[in-house]
Amino acid sequence: MQVMNLMLVLVFLLMAGLQVLLPGEMATTRLGRLLTAGLTAFWLVRAILQPVFWRTLSKATNGAFIGLFMLGAGLHALAFQP
Repeated sequence: MQVMNLMLVLVFLLMAGLQVLLPGEMATTRLGRLLTAGLTAFWLVRAILQPVFWRTLSKATNGAFIGLFMLGAGLHALAFQP
């Protein structure tokens, strides 16, 4: 489980690096837009699954995480604005 978490962090850092260092390519190429759409979908699904898998957390904590994940999805979705 720890290895999977570490590798997931590495993927997120790689994607963040791409979005910061190559914003033009991420916003205009087919591959960049596909990756950005995938990240948007990832954060939307993550927000939906938060209360399903973390039922033991308080509603306030779950709400805060859902808000954070929706913010992540929204920030990625901004790349699709003209």
